[in-house]
Amino acid sequence: FVVNNKLVVQCEIEEIDDLTNFTLSETLQSLPNNQIVDDYRHLLEDGRFSDVTLQVVGGKKLAVHKAILSARSKVFAAMFESDCKETQENMVEIIDVEVEVLECMLRYIYTGSILIEELCQHAEDLLVASEKYALDHLKLTCEKHLSSTLSIETAATTLLLADMYQATLLKAKCMDFIVQNASKVMTTKGWKVGLTGTVS
Repeated sequence: FVVNNKLVVQCEIEEIDDLTNFTLSETLQSLPNNQIVDDYRHLLEDGRFSDVTLQVVGGKKLAVHKAILSARSKVFAAMFESDCKETQENMVEIIDVEVEVLECMLRYIYTGSILIEELCQHAEDLLVASEKYALDHLKLTCEKHLSSTLSIETAATTLLLADMYQATLLKAKCMDFIVQNASKVMTTKGWKVGLTGTVS
């Protein structure tokens, strides 16, 4: 009601006995994170309600959802917002990402997580893919993993990879590692193929 130019709200409060023993935090609990992750993983795996197909080299097709890809990747969002062939045909051809790497990337897009086994096997390729599709957190995760597994044999080639794909954290770690182990790194194949001069 409006009384003397003031808004007055009248309401009724009903006490529900079944909730009297619950605390506020207990009544406001959200869905467990692992439940959400599982739900989205299943959505990706069974392709329900998909509205676009990713066609990979070799002919394999992956049914996915524009809304989810667009929410997670600015690159996919720009693609689907434009009036390009991919949008009109609801078919995107992925020619520069291997199917196993793309499947790992999609699971990350849908669930926000990645298995350590996938990182160990595909970290370099996932770093490249995450740079292309603007998945910054996945890229950082790959950088941290590669930084933690640097060795005399891999330092030079990993530095080249980091420089090519603007992986600043990984690049800094590689350079520190090489400075500390210069004499040994300089005897490796990666160093001898002409890495010096390629890094800015």
